[in-house]
Amino acid sequence: MIIYNNNYNKLKFNFFNKFIKNKIYLSQHKN
Repeated sequence: MIIYNNNYNKLKFNFFNKFIKNKIYLSQHKN
């Protein structure tokens, strides 16, 4: 259960990381 939870947290973290980077990238290239 702990391992599963850890993997899930990593996936969530990766997803948000990509999402934030994507937002930053888009906002930089809009101007």
